[in-house]
Amino acid sequence: MSNHQKIIDEITKKISKRESMYGSFLVKSFIHKHKPSWKNIVTKIIPLSSLDTYEQQEKLDYGDVALVEEVVSLSDVLKMIEVPEKSSKTIVIGGYEVEFENEYWNKVYTYDVGEGPFDVDWHCEVYRLGGPTWGIAHEPLVAVDLPVFPDRRKVIKDFVGIEKPIRLKL
Repeated sequence: MSNHQKIIDEITKKISKRESMYGSFLVKSFIHKHKPSWKNIVTKIIPLSSLDTYEQQEKLDYGDVALVEEVVSLSDVLKMIEVPEKSSKTIVIGGYEVEFENEYWNKVYTYDVGEGPFDVDWHCEVYRLGGPTWGIAHEPLVAVDLPVFPDRRKVIKDFVGIEKPIRLKL
């Protein structure tokens, strides 16, 4: 069994074991139109407590770039993480068909409460699905009646909610 599949199994087992604690999952994605299909720039999936209610934001569509936030079920998340290693899979995120290809899972780091690049108040294990970087220009995101972002780093920080790059500390 490949390391990629072992990590998928590990994530699935942890999510299933904690199913009673989770109500749904928040998915925040920054996607980019690359040739005929949408590609993932960065997506963050955070479990929500079964006691929490969360009102999702609307999609922010800038043409060839979209920012999507949606709340999905446990079964939807389990389908999302089943990305075949170094192959291709299309996942619907916020109504967009996003193609994941040549991706692989790895466990990045375990953070204690109050640590790490995410704005969460609990112990957190970070898994990363990595693959090709579908570069987009460092130009501002601008569209009529939508928020202005000066560059993609600001999108990742302000919309997706990742404060700083994830680095493996040994």
